[in-house]
Amino acid sequence: MMILVAQAKDTSTGNSAPPMDYARLRCTIENFSKLDCNNHYSDIFYAGGYKWKIQIVPKGNYVDFLSMYLVVADSKTLPLGWSICVKFFTLSVINQNPELTVENEAKNHVFNDNGESWGFHTVIPLSELNDPSKGFLVRDACTVEAEVRVNSEEHVKRENREADQVIMPDVY
Repeated sequence: MMILVAQAKDTSTGNSAPPMDYARLRCTIENFSKLDCNNHYSDIFYAGGYKWKIQIVPKGNYVDFLSMYLVVADSKTLPLGWSICVKFFTLSVINQNPELTVENEAKNHVFNDNGESWGFHTVIPLSELNDPSKGFLVRDACTVEAEVRVNSEEHVKRENREADQVIMPDVY
């Protein structure tokens, strides 16, 4: 189950509304303990006119912790030299008791064609996540959330490396 709390509209659909610089996506992963994949991805959501998704590593990224990353979902379609300045983003594991929710935050990060994802290797110990008494897994469902705010002042700079010139993004 995915719950989109705030989302920009996809400008590729021809909608003339400007993209929102902020978005938050909350999703619940059912049958979490039965996931046998190395990576699990959320649905795509939009912030700053770009597609994003949450990457969850249920068994940890070579550590005994849940790992989570924010991914630029459309990185393969962006022009050579793209970069997106993000004012902040958070990746959270939601607890039944909101005061115990685990939240990780990054500020002033630049996503680019050399780094389409960024996140946290050690979000929460797997032993704590999988302990039913801790409140993170409810009926074998894990709820995660991402918040993203794109820096509107430095929106996206697209660099044409061959011509050594900066191509500014379209005005929305």
